[in-house]
Amino acid sequence: MLTFHGEGFVEGVTTVSMGDGIQGTTCVLDRTLLVVNAAIDETASLGSRTVAIVNSAPGGGIAILANALDVVNPMPRITSVSPRRAIRGDSSDIFVSGENFISGVTSLDLGTGSWSIRSLSYLRP
Repeated sequence: MLTFHGEGFVEGVTTVSMGDGIQGTTCVLDRTLLVVNAAIDETASLGSRTVAIVNSAPGGGIAILANALDVVNPMPRITSVSPRRAIRGDSSDIFVSGENFISGVTSLDLGTGSWSIRSLSYLRP
């Protein structure tokens, strides 16, 4: 939920744009406060975003705030590793479960030692 403070917001007239990969439902609470229930896609461009708030015609206009929102990668969280034991010199499949893993972004670090990772797959439940 994103909150915007300003003035001149009108329910059914005011819309919010935050750039590629961000969609949301706008709810005007009063003329100076609106909230957006935003969904940020994992393919959304990273970095600072300019937010545009628009009141449609007739009249209306656009308000722009540069650097209003930063899109960043989430912190990954590990919930389990299976198996919990590996045999030295053997080859094993190791499954890591958790949240906020992003294909092409998340990497796996097994610590020090001589490891050979043949593949790293990203599976969505």
